[in-house]
Amino acid sequence: MSIERPPAQVYAFAIKQENLARWASGLANFSGKLRFAEENTFGVLDHDVVLDSGTTFHNPMRVVANEAGSEVVFTVLRQPDTSDEQLAADADTVQRDLLTLKRLVEEEPLRAEAAAAAHAHHAIDYVELEVSDLEAAIAFYEAAFEWRFNRYGASYAGIQGSGREMGGLSAGGGVAGGSPLVILYSRDLDATLAAVRNAGGRIVREPYGFPGGRRFHFADPSGNELAVWSHPAP
Repeated sequence: MSIERPPAQVYAFAIKQENLARWASGLANFSGKLRFAEENTFGVLDHDVVLDSGTTFHNPMRVVANEAGSEVVFTVLRQPDTSDEQLAADADTVQRDLLTLKRLVEEEPLRAEAAAAAHAHHAIDYVELEVSDLEAAIAFYEAAFEWRFNRYGASYAGIQGSGREMGGLSAGGGVAGGSPLVILYSRDLDATLAAVRNAGGRIVREPYGFPGGRRFHFADPSGNELAVWSHPAP
């Protein structure tokens, strides 16, 4: 499968466990074990699929350079007692999965650019509310304001806005008056960090990574705590 992105970018996307279910249809509801080759600089994405019964299927997979783009090669091996029809069906499934991988990898930078365009530099971007009971809080805001949520596990729910998330509910921690966390967006997190320090702000939490990028927390001269986040560097 030809993909119009550099090999390093294709590899970085395909190796991430959280991306697997997005392109590998057979692993969406897989309950067994998956073992990938250790991360490497050679584009090797070999992986073993281990069923609950203990049966293991080895899947050779590579990403190789092709001028400015990449070729993804997935070798479909015939298993014992597999008919020609079943082998063809397996190959068709892999072909569809690789088409999905191609679409995701090629569109990912476009989505990132669109997402970045939706955020104004140094504007109030996101508000987090500390809650003592996440489910009760979701039920309240859904009933009172018809808010809708993106759930991220048992302790966090994002508040859906127009075109993007506008805030979140975070379970745990102390809840007190004036506790919502105002989060600003920056196109250059390190430059903003320096500007906050130079202006007399106190850094409460140094920059750290999270699934969507990086952020830091600071206190203004009055003691109000805010945060600033940015997308990861391309």
